[in-house]
Amino acid sequence: MIKNMGNRSYTTSMCLGCKKIQDNCCRLTVQLTFKDIQRIKGLGYKLEDYAVLKEYKTSEIEDYDDWWKKSLIEIDEKFYKIVVKKDKLGDCYFLKDGEGCVLGKNRPNVCKIFPFWINKNGEVVYEEGELFCPLEKDFISVKESLTALKENEETIRGYYEAMKKENLADQEKLIELAKKLTVEK
Repeated sequence: MIKNMGNRSYTTSMCLGCKKIQDNCCRLTVQLTFKDIQRIKGLGYKLEDYAVLKEYKTSEIEDYDDWWKKSLIEIDEKFYKIVVKKDKLGDCYFLKDGEGCVLGKNRPNVCKIFPFWINKNGEVVYEEGELFCPLEKDFISVKESLTALKENEETIRGYYEAMKKENLADQEKLIELAKKLTVEK
């Protein structure tokens, strides 16, 4: 559910409760597409304030989807993604106590799709290896989890396809933006 707070929208949901009791998805690496960056810029945020470059070694990404590997930004024979900075506690820059994600409906598609992924058979499944989400921990079906998050298989597929398309587009623009950022430490 999105709650309008003046000129910004905040996400409120079961995810806010999760944050209070355990590490959560807002501590994962949030990779940004050019369109994600444009949406966030439209909200008044400066790229250098919320983004850094994360380096990926080829050994770390062997099992990643081919389209994802093709979307890496290559600079000086190293591979990167533009990602959201984390605060001192390791939480996403855009996660605010008691409010949730300040990006609301403008959050990256990778955030909208979590904790789900689309497997090689085109099925909506839990993202492999992300075992801290209480939905998956409670071993409820994907369909029940989708309902709890007010999503469905079609919306997840839509976010996934948009994310996939955006990751492969605008590489030159991403390289230019990447050159303005520092490498994550």
